[in-house]
Amino acid sequence: ISIILMIIISLDAYGQQDVSEFQERLAKISQQIEQLRLKIEEGEEKESTTLSRLERIGFNKELIKKEIFLYAIQLKKANRELSSLNKSIPELETKLDKEKQSIEKILITTYKFGKFNFLQFMLQAENVGTLISENKNLTLLAQYQGKIISNYMKNLDQLETAEKDLQTKKKEASRLIKNAEKKRKELQAQERKNRALITEIKKNKKLHLQTLEELKVRAQQLLILIEKLLKEEISFPINLIPLYEKKGKLPWPIEGKVT
Repeated sequence: ISIILMIIISLDAYGQQDVSEFQERLAKISQQIEQLRLKIEEGEEKESTTLSRLERIGFNKELIKKEIFLYAIQLKKANRELSSLNKSIPELETKLDKEKQSIEKILITTYKFGKFNFLQFMLQAENVGTLISENKNLTLLAQYQGKIISNYMKNLDQLETAEKDLQTKKKEASRLIKNAEKKRKELQAQERKNRALITEIKKNKKLHLQTLEELKVRAQQLLILIEKLLKEEISFPINLIPLYEKKGKLPWPIEGKVT
């Protein structure tokens, strides 16, 4: 009897041990499923954030594109105006030189001063005053020529100032284009990086979903197995029949020889 009880107890303990082990496995799988769900949710949030970032990058790229187009127009306009100035300035300088030569010839012919530097002569107020006082006609002529020269020099100064301004605008437009191009390249690099991140997120999500389905199947199988084990009655591997139930045999114990 003690032997039978030991067998029953051991079998019952073995069954309980199996159920407990399966329950532990099921709990572990449930934990893995929950972790995967959290990862999938985090991935979806990250994907949404990355998509929003890509949208902003796309907007900024369009903005940079328009800025580059605008700067290019400004640069083209500055180059066109500079080209026109580069033609006007030499023409004005040529006219100015002719007027200088003309008044120089008049002064040389009238007063026989000989060759002299025009600008130096104009700066000498005493010589100009002497000319004006000695010859009225020369005074009128000199005034007329002087006004022409003054206007030419004024126009020349304005053109040279305009040229400097245009050169400054040209440099600024070129600088802005360069900076915009640099920014555009940075945005393109960010776009490539974020698109690669989206691809990786989707790939991981696919793997997580696949693993999640596999874990669900395993959990379902374990659950069915546990339910079966809990409902099953313990069966013994041998059929224990009491000896006194055997027909044709004497009750136990007996004395003498049994034939």
